[in-house]
Amino acid sequence: MLPALVNWRESKTMLNEAVKDWSLPYREQGRAEGRAELVRRQAARKFDAATAERLAERMAKIADRDRALEIGEWIIECEDGEELLRRV
Repeated sequence: MLPALVNWRESKTMLNEAVKDWSLPYREQGRAEGRAELVRRQAARKFDAATAERLAERMAKIADRDRALEIGEWIIECEDGEELLRRV
């Protein structure tokens, strides 16, 4: 009976590790979506809703974290929404 208990514990550990591996892509996707939403909201606040929606369409194609951060910086630097959209 004791070997079964050891195997159960090993199985539980292996299952926990597998779940971590399986969930990683979903966590990364959630982070990317969160960055895109933040950038969209910043654009809406500084410029207008139309610029934010056009930006959101473009952000949907961007998965790179550094690129999303760069776009967030551009919101601060750009004078208007058209300049921002040209950069993106």
